[in-house]
Parts: sequence; structure tokens; C-alpha cells
Amino acid sequence: MRRSILTNDPRRLPGVDMRSEHGRRYRDIIESLISEFGPNADPIRLRELGGLKFSLEQIQVQVVTGSQRACGDLVRLSNLIARREGELRTQKVVTAPPKPPLRHRLAERAASRRSIPDGEGAV
Repeated sequence: MRRSILTNDPRRLPGVDMRSEHGRRYRDIIESLISEFGPNADPIRLRELGGLKFSLEQIQVQVVTGSQRACGDLVRLSNLIARREGELRTQKVVTAPPKPPLRHRLAERAASRRSIPDGEGAV
């Protein structure tokens, strides 16, 4: 049971106290990803992207404090995050239910207007 909770919930990481400063920040990042990509997004990919974004924040601190090596890491990590987000966006578009054609939607709207008695639908 515990294993499936850790596997299926991207907000949890084995061995990480989610009440700690880093654990809370990671959870906040995951929450923002879930709101962007939806609750049905692949939890493994969300966890990976969350870890990358968390690492990016840490590297940004190193850049600000003057680490030259961190500048290169920042660029590489930013590019990797952009690719992973693009993959998740593509998955989100593919899994979105298709909208009915415009002519069907217009026909439904016309049918619903015909069913309203005169005078009740007027604004």
C-alpha cells in the first residue's frame, strides 16, 4: 500500500520529510505543475520536472552568489526543463477530448433556442 502511494502521488518522495523547507517547496512546485498540466498527467514525469525546477532554483542561488560554473548549469538545466514541459504539453493536447465540430455545436444551440417558449428567452 505504501509503495503505491509513493508511486502514484507526485507530491511525495521516499525519504523526504515533506514538512521541511525543501519538502514544502518541492510540494509547491508539484502543485503548480498539476494545476498547469492537470491531475491526470504522468506522476513520474511530474516528479521529474518538479525535481528539475527545484534544482533550477538552487542553481539560480549559486549564480547570484557568483559561481561561474553555475551559469553553464543554469542554461543546460533551463533547456532541459523547457523540453520536458514541451513533452508534457504535447501529452496534454493529445489526451484532451476532441471538441465536437462547429456545425454540431451550432445545431445544438439552435435546437435549444427553439425549445424556449417565446418571451422567456428574451433579454
